[in-house]
Amino acid sequence: MSTEIFNTRAWNFLLGNRDVESIIRENSSSSLVVRGGIATVLPTINCLRDLMFDRRQPFNKINILTPVNTLTIPGINPREEMDQSSFFSSMTEKFYGIGILDKDTVLRDSLLILTDDPADDLNIREFIDKNMKPELKNRLILIYPPHQGKSLSGYSLDLLKKVRFSTYFEGNNVLFSELAEEILWDYNPKNIVIIGKDPARCFYSSIGAVDYYIVKDSAVRDPESLELWDLHQLAKNVGLFCSPETDEKNRGNGGLNESYSNGGNGSYAKGGNFLDLLQSHLLQDLKVLSTTADSRFSGVPDNLIAIDLI
Repeated sequence: MSTEIFNTRAWNFLLGNRDVESIIRENSSSSLVVRGGIATVLPTINCLRDLMFDRRQPFNKINILTPVNTLTIPGINPREEMDQSSFFSSMTEKFYGIGILDKDTVLRDSLLILTDDPADDLNIREFIDKNMKPELKNRLILIYPPHQGKSLSGYSLDLLKKVRFSTYFEGNNVLFSELAEEILWDYNPKNIVIIGKDPARCFYSSIGAVDYYIVKDSAVRDPESLELWDLHQLAKNVGLFCSPETDEKNRGNGGLNESYSNGGNGSYAKGGNFLDLLQSHLLQDLKVLSTTADSRFSGVPDNLIAIDLI
């Protein structure tokens, strides 16, 4: 077993330290233990998963373990009872400082990224229609999950006639798609707003947007010198609108709506305490192999993340 410990200020530490990617590729037959503060662990594990959908150089499937005794959860009581919507929204605001928008929000000079086909979701359709008036100078791009045989809604077909860029990406963080990376550096957006229905897809894409601003800021400041309040200041450039209609549909059905969770893999139990929901999310949505406590491993400080090759 070998251990690498990294100090990074991008939430997704693979983005903060690209040398790590080559280490993992060279040891692709190994299992990985990822441990540290969950604000960094979650987007990092999600990135390892999303790398499987990277058309440029896809990863093979990776076995990932996250022993629950090695995870630190700052600012949230692990035994706090909540529903699934609160699970994602509490982390979005408390860990990352990302603003959650309501449907009456009016935006200006922003890049809007729609991560799902709105279909008949009136909240999303009203939000987009309100904010795509020419005088607001917003831009819209579409990055949808693959349709899996389903046709686009009439609303999306109309949007396709009005937008310059659209693509498909199967992963959770749509900013990890090749097209999104090119557009971000080309547009240099003042603000980024993530819009969608799938709570996990919205969550990880909004974190990816914050990481974009952290990387951009690194041209003038050493990212390792940034404190949490610096990261939250950069996060003020990011907004999230995840349709409340999704939450309404999912209440009482025993879990996330299957059509919104990458092929129906997010149907864990309705609500629970934060720690239970965290483990369910890791196992069912992010496909980690195990969250069972392991005395061989311990936690690391919040600003560090450890990767063990076993």
